[in-house]
Amino acid sequence: MTDTVAPPALSVERGSVEIEIGPELGPDGKPTGAGWRWIGRKLREPMPVRSFKGPGGREISFISARQVAKRLDDIVNPGNWSDRYKVLTTEPWIIECTLGVFGVEKTDCGYSNAPDADPEDRNYETEPAKAAYSDAFKRAAVKHGIGRFLYPEMRSN
Repeated sequence: MTDTVAPPALSVERGSVEIEIGPELGPDGKPTGAGWRWIGRKLREPMPVRSFKGPGGREISFISARQVAKRLDDIVNPGNWSDRYKVLTTEPWIIECTLGVFGVEKTDCGYSNAPDADPEDRNYETEPAKAAYSDAFKRAAVKHGIGRFLYPEMRSN
């Protein structure tokens, strides 16, 4: 007969306040079905955005790579997510990022925002490699749900 370990509670009460403590984990340390649903909901929550005027005066909203890393740290903790990168090309910079959350990996590619811009142009990117790494990280994060609120076609009901 094997002993079973009860997964941790999803919340604890402190006086009259209920405090959320994280996803439900099984005895193997991996999220249960309910834990994955909790993680998915929390990763998909909207966050503050930055905006700029794009082509034709259209406002473009975005989140930063630092916001994505903080969201991952806050929801699954730093030891439960990882990222790795592969340089596909340097002219222009195209980077592949694989982002793992509790061992579930999603991959996407990012690129510098203005690879063909003239250095005299105000849109010229002074750090195209950094931009490509950040873009790849954010694109892989979208596959885990982070930042989907920015894309109308990907919003959950």
